[in-house]
Amino acid sequence: KHKFWLFGIAFLAILVSGLLLFFGIFAGSERILEDRLFTTKPIANNIVIAAIDDESISKIGQWPWPRQVFADALANLNQASPKAVGIDVIFAEESRLGPKDDAVLATVLKSINYPVVFPIEGKNLNLTSSSPKASSSVRTLAQFLESPKTSIGHVNLVTDPDGVVREFPSDLLIGDKVEPVYSFAQSLVVASGSRFQKLNPIERIVFAGSPGSIPRISFADIASGKNLDKIKDKIVIIGATASDLHDTVVVPTSHGALMAGAEAQAQISNMLILGYRLNSIPSWLILLWLILAGLIPAFSFFVLKKTWLIVLLNLVIAGFYVFSAITLFGQGLVVPLVYIELSFALSFLGTFLYRYFMSEKQRGEMREVFSKYVSKEVLNVILENPSKVKLGGEQKNVTLFFRSEERRVGKE
Repeated sequence: KHKFWLFGIAFLAILVSGLLLFFGIFAGSERILEDRLFTTKPIANNIVIAAIDDESISKIGQWPWPRQVFADALANLNQASPKAVGIDVIFAEESRLGPKDDAVLATVLKSINYPVVFPIEGKNLNLTSSSPKASSSVRTLAQFLESPKTSIGHVNLVTDPDGVVREFPSDLLIGDKVEPVYSFAQSLVVASGSRFQKLNPIERIVFAGSPGSIPRISFADIASGKNLDKIKDKIVIIGATASDLHDTVVVPTSHGALMAGAEAQAQISNMLILGYRLNSIPSWLILLWLILAGLIPAFSFFVLKKTWLIVLLNLVIAGFYVFSAITLFGQGLVVPLVYIELSFALSFLGTFLYRYFMSEKQRGEMREVFSKYVSKEVLNVILENPSKVKLGGEQKNVTLFFRSEERRVGKE
């Protein structure tokens, strides 16, 4: 009877945890927990951000800049021979200075000796299908894409309900187009000549560090022809980092600081180049882990008698689950730790309460029965060691000592 109830409680805990996992009830909590598991990782030495920072705005002037400024910077980059350049600025409208300003940039783009990736941003995303889609887009003007050295990539990131960016679509179908647009970072890495593993439709971003961890140089230096030796044979991402330009996102490694959108793209480029990935462990392993997490507490209560030993054993096992999840996360495997620990906790709490109330019930029954036949002292011994109580009693060889007292009666 006790075996049935103990393992019945365990299987109920497993069923509840499995259903919660299937419907993603604690998905938000799971993601927040995973955010705490990110650790600093190596960063590829061939990625650099050309930051449109406060210093650049101070030297060049108020934003938005003339297209001539970008033309000069790209012309200077011809001397540095970067592997590829990504411009994380969407030139969606004609220059406020007129067609001549746009023509200058278009002319320079036709003369560059390195690939350039321009951004496109999908609007009204649908991420639920197997192929992420966008109904429309904001894109760079066609005249800047006439050069064979230029291409496009979408800069869309996936923001979770808690406002944190953790994923990106690897490719995006836009409007009625049949061919998808690959992500900005993906297009940039391909343009640089690097190769990487095939991506999932929605890919987790492996952040290698907190905001500011990717090397930077000021865009003003490139525009003026300085420090060009620092970007030779590198992937260069030109993008806004100045706080007034408000191109920032919250990421798992933010720790209170916002990350520039250009750096988020650099982090994606870094994970592609170095092969970092975050994938869930196989479904069969998740199911097996949930089952074991639920059964072990019930088994320990069934086999062991001492409560303190049961509690200690289960605490060690719960700690082992956490240690395993951290270790696997570092290897790029995500464990649904919240649901596993929930299976364990529900099973442990349920079996513990069952054993406690059954023990109290048995003690009450024994007190009621034996209090009529034995002294209070003997009853306490029985309650402390119920296993010593046997039907028919016990036969033992014993020696009894009697003390006699002599009484003298005096004469009256």
